[in-house]
Amino acid sequence: MRKIDLKRAHRALFDPPPGRFAEVAVPIFGFVKVDGAGDPNTAAAYRAGVEWLYGVSYAMKFAAKSGLGRDDVVPPLEALWWSEDPAAFVRREKDRWRWTVMIMAPDFVTPAIFADAVAKSAATRSDRP
Repeated sequence: MRKIDLKRAHRALFDPPPGRFAEVAVPIFGFVKVDGAGDPNTAAAYRAGVEWLYGVSYAMKFAAKSGLGRDDVVPPLEALWWSEDPAAFVRREKDRWRWTVMIMAPDFVTPAIFADAVAKSAATRSDRP
């Protein structure tokens, strides 16, 4: 069974050239995502969200491996950051930050595999995001 590594397959998206901007064409990808707010260093919701993302991502990985005969390397964590007041970034007021943390999902993960992974993760966690 060949293991798919999305980070290697889409190297231009994860490893830009140093010291310059590079234009890239970004294909459509599916992601497992959690939205939240607060300082990522101290907010319990951020920690719980990241743990939940990895729990769901690994449950999808193992379900696809056993059910579909497809294997993948769980991609790295990615995040989008913003604030109602963009100056909060300059002032490093992390408690005012909003975020979406996410992990890319391979295209062979079906909605049923995702739903089962969410249910399995929810059954093992009391601090769901």
